[in-house]
Amino acid sequence: MSTNKVIISVAPVAHVGTVIPAGAKNPVAPEEIAAEVIGCAAAGASMVHLHVRDGAGEQTADLGTYTCTLDLVRRETDIVIQGSTGGKSTLSLAERCVSINEPRTQVASLNMGSVNFGEGVYVNTLPDIRFWVAEMKKRSVVPELEVFDVSMLGTIDKLVTEGVLVPPLNYNFCLGFHARCWPTRGTCIICHRCCRPVRTGATSTRVCTTSGCWRSRWDWVRGPYASASRTAGTCRLVAWRRATWIWSSVWSPWSVC
Repeated sequence: MSTNKVIISVAPVAHVGTVIPAGAKNPVAPEEIAAEVIGCAAAGASMVHLHVRDGAGEQTADLGTYTCTLDLVRRETDIVIQGSTGGKSTLSLAERCVSINEPRTQVASLNMGSVNFGEGVYVNTLPDIRFWVAEMKKRSVVPELEVFDVSMLGTIDKLVTEGVLVPPLNYNFCLGFHARCWPTRGTCIICHRCCRPVRTGATSTRVCTTSGCWRSRWDWVRGPYASASRTAGTCRLVAWRRATWIWSSVWSPWSVC
C-alpha cells in the first residue's frame, strides 16, 4: 500500500453564468452547498474551497451566506475550510479576502500573478499578493499558492527571498482553464521540477496536482495515476503522484481561485 499522504480538495460552486454540464447542479444556497460538501467529505474529501457569495451566487463582501454555510458544514464534518481571495469581480483587495475574517477559515487561496481570463485580465499584482499574505499572517491562515503559469513560480521565489512567503509552501497548479497551461503529464512534470523546494532540496513543501479539469480532460491521468468519479453533481479526482505530500484539487467548471 502506498504511504503517500493524499489530500482531496473540492470546489463545489461554479461562477454565476457558467454553463453547467447536463446532469450537474450548481449549488448556491447554504443548504445546497453544505450538502455537497458533507457528501464529498463522506466520500473522502479533506478540504473544501469556497468563495464568499450572496444568495444568488454572486461574489460579495457580506459574510452572511458563507458563515451560514460553515455552520451547516461544521455540524457534520471537520473538513478543512479554504476561503478564496480570488474571483473576477469589482471587489476591493480587502473585500476579496473577506473569507479569512471568518475564524473557521483555515486555508486561503493566494493567486500568484495576473493572467488572461476569457476576454479580460484576471489581475493579481505583487502589491496585491503582499497585502493578502499580510492579512493571512495576522489571522494564522495558511496560504495555498495558485499557479496558473510556470512563470508564477518565479514570483514565488521572489516573495520567499523577500520573506513575504515562508516555507513550507503549498502549491496548486491551476491547469486546464481558459487559455491556460493544459493538464498534461509534461506540464505537471515541468511545474514540479520548477518548484523552489525541488531546486533547494527542501522536503517539507506540499505539491498539488492539477485543478480546473473537466471530465473530458482527465484522460491524461488514467491508469495508475488516478481514478475519477462524479457523484451528487460534484466531480472528484484522486491523483497519486510521487511526492512527500500531494494535494489533489477538483473544481467546478471554470471556477476561479
